[in-house]
Amino acid sequence: MAKPAAKITIKGLKCDADGCGFIDPDAPCDESQVGRACPKCGASLLTDADMANVRLLQFVASALNAEVGPVADEAQYVMLHWRTDGSGNLKILKIEEEE
Repeated sequence: MAKPAAKITIKGLKCDADGCGFIDPDAPCDESQVGRACPKCGASLLTDADMANVRLLQFVASALNAEVGPVADEAQYVMLHWRTDGSGNLKILKIEEEE
């Protein structure tokens, strides 16, 4: 059996407004969330600029899978934890091997 070389799971939204701190860890990170108002402060939880990064990451995973093809089930994924700030900046917070 084989699995895709790259997989991407994106979920959760965090308000980037100074001092707000609202987090919805289970919210989908998709087009339906663009412009969604923070229930605590009213700021946008997902901007067009940040959604562009989501689409870019999805494209990279898809392109990698098309180029590399499936990998053995025993192959380990590397997990990237990342965050955006509403401006379109993408920051990698942590890189770790899958357990």
